[in-house]
Amino acid sequence: MPAVGAIMADWGADVVKIEGPSGDPVRRSVVSKEYARPISLVFEVNNRGKKSVVLDLGTAAGKAAMETLLQSADVFVTNYRQQVLQDLHLTPEEVHARHPHVVIGMISGYGDKGPEKYTPGFDVTAFWARSGLDSTRFPKGGEPPRDILGVGDNTTGLALLSGVLAALRHRDKTGKGQIVKTSLLRSALFANNWATSVELTSSKSTVPRPRSEASNCLQNSYKAKDGRNFWLVQAADKKWPDLCKVSVSKDGVFLFKTRSHRTDCPTPRVGNGRSLQHGPSARQECQAPHRHARCRVCPAALVVLVLQGIRLLFYLFFFIY
Repeated sequence: MPAVGAIMADWGADVVKIEGPSGDPVRRSVVSKEYARPISLVFEVNNRGKKSVVLDLGTAAGKAAMETLLQSADVFVTNYRQQVLQDLHLTPEEVHARHPHVVIGMISGYGDKGPEKYTPGFDVTAFWARSGLDSTRFPKGGEPPRDILGVGDNTTGLALLSGVLAALRHRDKTGKGQIVKTSLLRSALFANNWATSVELTSSKSTVPRPRSEASNCLQNSYKAKDGRNFWLVQAADKKWPDLCKVSVSKDGVFLFKTRSHRTDCPTPRVGNGRSLQHGPSARQECQAPHRHARCRVCPAALVVLVLQGIRLLFYLFFFIY
């Protein structure tokens, strides 16, 4: 959520961060002592460019100061749960009753409706785990790795920011502020919509498979001679000659000469001196002397080519006659 204000500050907005008397807990997270004073770089990167004020919203003085800020504010962004906002009289309805011009942005863990609207949500629990996004990062039966904190917060912050900007345009035309809401869970489901749509509409599983089970050697990860891993993604046919030029050894042998070579050879050679770990079986068996690539088309691909040719002749027949 802090990402919303940070980006607004980057764009020149006057952003005020409101903290309680004990301060934002993130100030004490991942503290570096390499500077003149202990500093949390995690806190700084997400709160850059902001002003900060300490308010005890449980007191009359704190509430009065908050009302003063809202009077001149264009946007009010909060990730407080609904119960807390009700206790502080800062629900969207109450704020709009007093300040109808303010655009209100709200982030929650699981949305503002349903049995979990009051449930606290965190980056790891609501964004990664509950959405199922975590399960896309390791094969079936494996253990989930530790999540990188802040990914869900920042992604959801971008979603809220886009809605806030649209609401500001609406206010320019009508003079009325709107309420913009999103959640960590909603943002994660959108980010993972490829896998989610497949799982919900078919019986196909989107659980990741090991690289050894990939169906295409041209879209897989490999390890170079220096020990670093890299991805090979050959999506366009027009790039095939370029791939052949860098994938042959000095004696002109293609990276994967035969099917058994692809599956059994531990370190196929590459023209620039790198070596690759063995890859999975591919749909094509290719041999490519340097600068003159020749591909042996598999039977399935040949059938497809024949059918496409028949289809083309069919269209030509009706076009001529």
